[in-house]
Amino acid sequence: MAVDRPFPKGTFKVEPGPGNREVSVIFKPTQSTIVFTSTRPGELASEYRVHHVKPGLFGRFDEAAVVGAARELALAFVEKVGPR
Repeated sequence: MAVDRPFPKGTFKVEPGPGNREVSVIFKPTQSTIVFTSTRPGELASEYRVHHVKPGLFGRFDEAAVVGAARELALAFVEKVGPR
């Protein structure tokens, strides 16, 4: 069951993605990587890809909550850094 509270600081790591116009967000508790594509400056596509190191998705965390928080961080990264 997911708890409705913010994730602790340091839970996510944001970096440029593997492809052009992509942003990767690593969810440190499970080492899962969520990859978003920047469609335009300051915008992300609604679709995303997830790469899990271990089976079990996001462990005890709700996928929607993890992806929502990751999307906010990725969007801030795209707005700050701009297109590559």
